[in-house]
Amino acid sequence: MTKFGMDRIALRCGMGTILCAYCCSSAAIAQDAAQQFDEIIVTAHKPVDDPTMIASDAASLLATPGDINDPLKALLSLPGITFGGGDLDDPIIRGGGPGDNLFLIDGVPVENVFHELSDSIISPNVIRTFDLHAAAFPPEYGNATGGVIDIGLRDPSATDRRLNIDLSQLKSGLLFETPITDTIAVYGAYRHNLAHLFLKEFERGNDALVFQMPESRDYTGRLIWRRGNTDVTMTAFGSWDKTEDVARDESLANSLGVEQIRQLDAQSLRIRSRLSDRTNFNATLSHSKINQTRRDANGDFLERNANVIAFRGKLSHDAGRHQFTAGVNHQYADNDLSFRGFVPLCDRFEQNCGGPFAAIPTSVNESYQSTELYAGGRIAATNRLTLDLGLHGAIDHFLDETFIEPRIGLSYDINDDLGFYARAGRHHTAPAARDLLIMNNLAGNQESERSTQAMIGQRWNITKGWRLQTEAWFKDFSRTELIGTPLQRTFEGEAYGIDILLAKPISERLYGWAALSLSDGAITDTNTALDVDNQFTPPISATMALTYAFDSGWKVGAKYRIQSGDPFTPLLNVMLDQATGAPLPSFGTPFSERLDNYHRLDIRIEKTAQYGFGDVLYYVDILNVTDRENVANRSFPIPNTLIDPNGATILPNDDEGIPFFIAFGVNFSF
Repeated sequence: MTKFGMDRIALRCGMGTILCAYCCSSAAIAQDAAQQFDEIIVTAHKPVDDPTMIASDAASLLATPGDINDPLKALLSLPGITFGGGDLDDPIIRGGGPGDNLFLIDGVPVENVFHELSDSIISPNVIRTFDLHAAAFPPEYGNATGGVIDIGLRDPSATDRRLNIDLSQLKSGLLFETPITDTIAVYGAYRHNLAHLFLKEFERGNDALVFQMPESRDYTGRLIWRRGNTDVTMTAFGSWDKTEDVARDESLANSLGVEQIRQLDAQSLRIRSRLSDRTNFNATLSHSKINQTRRDANGDFLERNANVIAFRGKLSHDAGRHQFTAGVNHQYADNDLSFRGFVPLCDRFEQNCGGPFAAIPTSVNESYQSTELYAGGRIAATNRLTLDLGLHGAIDHFLDETFIEPRIGLSYDINDDLGFYARAGRHHTAPAARDLLIMNNLAGNQESERSTQAMIGQRWNITKGWRLQTEAWFKDFSRTELIGTPLQRTFEGEAYGIDILLAKPISERLYGWAALSLSDGAITDTNTALDVDNQFTPPISATMALTYAFDSGWKVGAKYRIQSGDPFTPLLNVMLDQATGAPLPSFGTPFSERLDNYHRLDIRIEKTAQYGFGDVLYYVDILNVTDRENVANRSFPIPNTLIDPNGATILPNDDEGIPFFIAFGVNFSF
């Protein structure tokens, strides 16, 4: 959890987040050793809880070289967090799949907080905090077994006007902020991706399809009214992404190729009130509109439109050494799905795929609704021992499921520099809305995935700002998929690992960190007793990032990352269904082959300068310095099927990482 200030640095670090080793300092722990580890707020100056604070140098604090001025991309540098082994995939958090995560933006649930280039859909100029909960997270979070990314937006300033312009080959944008009256203030931010103007496509490899550089844009706006101990906030944000794969062989352009567009528009109304010196109330009502379209070169298409209404309310009370919280989360989603062609539904092994084959357009409409109630308490047994007790209850009205999930935590500080902590809990994840829609009449028969999770860790302030943190974690899961279909299977599995982070917080000269993750896991098909590796547990993942600040505003930083190649399932042959004409692929043992290891080196050079009109930051990002061809994952998409008189062939598709690229940028702050 991170807060930024222009003249002060405030970092709030989660107990379940290895990022704390980079954030927290021994001085702050000594200042308030009685607090739970995940509630320590560390500042370079006097602690300030100002909801309007954000630093224009947020990128230099958390965005390591290669992160393109985007603080959320720092997640990729943390132990236990990967993006499927590549640069463009959704985050994989400690053994959980991309669809097992919960994303929140200021209390608004969204399906993803990243663009197709894995940069966040929220401008760093308006981010106040972001919480990463990687395992056994607190009771206020539900419907997630992978991890939780909870972004908090800052409030507009009631006194200062600000204009920030950022120009870069990768992404450009602006922010404008101003008070309107003594009680009303507003800001707006807009960004547009320009990378497609300078790098058209990822041309390397022998893939059937050539991946075009994604196009994207996003916006964020906020208006706040303050009166006494209460404020009312209206927020709007949204994003738009376009990706396109075109046939490498022009003669196949009419049969191979796909264009995908994803759009999000969200609005929220938040009421935040201090009911007393010790009691706070926070409630957010939001509406989100989601549109996803996919159009294949052969005329097949899929379009999903969803309207989501959500409410999240929380009451917290500070009883001296103890704190208590209670709240409710409710979500209603109306979904429409239209498609033509073969829409696959794949199991956990991603080797068996089936689904409807509609020669004419087919439409499905369904509404999904869930309610969550939670309560928790933090009890300080002694000045050094703290106990967390929580309970999360949930009802999935569509699947007719009820969950009662305990969450517990323990923190003990041996002294001001050495402490231990542990957490455990039960969690669940419902099937994705898209999959439920495709299953249509069988959707109500499906079940959520269940998971038990635990973690234990230590943090040690070594010397001169250096900090060592180690966390060992475990997750299991059980899930029956595609119930009522010939592909029905029950899967059980586990993931476990150890994450190590040695870090030195930001300082006047040298700062950075070294992160190492070791993980493993297995998945079992209980129907056949087939046991395979868990595809979401790379054996080794390591990152080293260092930045050195010279005199006169110069900084040079570098980041090197290495990770085990992702496993994939080899394709053996392809048959055609005689009744429908749909391709029926036959695969080998799931995840029995592995891609080459991932390597990437990024460098960043920047120079800050002050002029009479404002501050200017000049920067150069050099991505993938060695121009290594990193294949993130290998798949055999059904749309890549070629049919001839002798049978059918599915051409492989490799998702490649970002090639060598140099981006120049300049940031003006007035």
